[in-house]
Amino acid sequence: MNVPMTDVFIARQPIYDRAGDVYAYELLFRETEADQNANILDGDQASCHLILQAMTAVGLNVLAEQQLAFINVTHNLLASGVLNTLPKQRVVLEVLENVVADEPILQAVAQLSREGFKIALDDWVYEVNNAAFLDLADIVKLEVQNKSKNELLAQLRYLSPTGTQLLAEKIENQTQHDLCIELGFSYFQGYHLARPVICRGKTIPPNRLSLMRLMAQFQDSELNLEELQRLISLDISISYQLLRLINSAFFGLGRKVDSVRHAVTLLGTEAIRKWVTLLTLAGINEQPTVLIKEAFVRARMCELLARHTGQQGSEKYFMVGLFSVLDQLLQIPMPEILEELPLAQDITDALLEHKGSMGEALSCVILFESGTIDQCRHFAQLNEHHTSQLYFESLNWAHAFIEEMGVDIS
Repeated sequence: MNVPMTDVFIARQPIYDRAGDVYAYELLFRETEADQNANILDGDQASCHLILQAMTAVGLNVLAEQQLAFINVTHNLLASGVLNTLPKQRVVLEVLENVVADEPILQAVAQLSREGFKIALDDWVYEVNNAAFLDLADIVKLEVQNKSKNELLAQLRYLSPTGTQLLAEKIENQTQHDLCIELGFSYFQGYHLARPVICRGKTIPPNRLSLMRLMAQFQDSELNLEELQRLISLDISISYQLLRLINSAFFGLGRKVDSVRHAVTLLGTEAIRKWVTLLTLAGINEQPTVLIKEAFVRARMCELLARHTGQQGSEKYFMVGLFSVLDQLLQIPMPEILEELPLAQDITDALLEHKGSMGEALSCVILFESGTIDQCRHFAQLNEHHTSQLYFESLNWAHAFIEEMGVDIS
């Protein structure tokens, strides 16, 4: 079955300090596992993909362990205002060499610096039009490959008065490494020290139309958290990625967030707007399959079963139904998924073993899917006639929703 799941790849290359210990990891975009170098046609898209994949598909603790993570940022990403959603204690924002130091960008970088982000300048070479960045930088990266001592000293004359820390990149041999130590560099990176290693993860790309509708809703000044929660809950990918995001090391909440409602309440509309902007900028455009319709039917029926029997928290029933197909979407066993997506125990029990009221609701809808008639398809005080009505109502709802989305699931 063709399922809307995607393998994602991020390379990480260590950055060492003068003692030879790992100071940080630079995270690098990779399109495929075989890529030894980035194949980037669109820098904005590559940076957005990398940030999203690091947050939701691979995990910051896997990529950077307990060290800092250097992330390349483009002109448009700086101007978008979304970067302050990242954890300033874990991320170094690496301003690419082609970013123009115009007034709006300087203001954006200055604001990020005031908020506590470390700023690094990538592949820096002194020019009049980029000198203003030096006042805002904590770290300047100089490419040392094929550079003589005199050439490096010429650059250091501009940098020494600023007090910024120096990072030598593209160190290709021990002679270059020794020279950079002699010249006072603080940090070191290059193939001579360590090559990038590719880390792999899986994600569910969201439907672009869902993202665009969410973006449109953010233009409504009267949008409330309840409506936002409803809109996010209608997309399995966005729901999944939101929960992965808020439970990730990027937020470091120290407590489990087990529902879309909880996540939306904690983050608020502004943070979610920025997160959805990142998703949209990443240019993801995968279409759902028949498996997505199955998820919608399950979600809707579980929700209706809860409502018709007076159960509390019908949105949790909806999520159980929606997430019950994640193992098929990702081709990963459900226990492994739930290890990365901490949920309340009753939700976990429902997904893994169909235990509890939510598990019984899920079992009820699965019996209808399979056409099983030799087992009683009731739920709580509802008889089979009533649950059958709810199942067909859920089928119609899911079909209408998919049709409204304007996609083909045949």
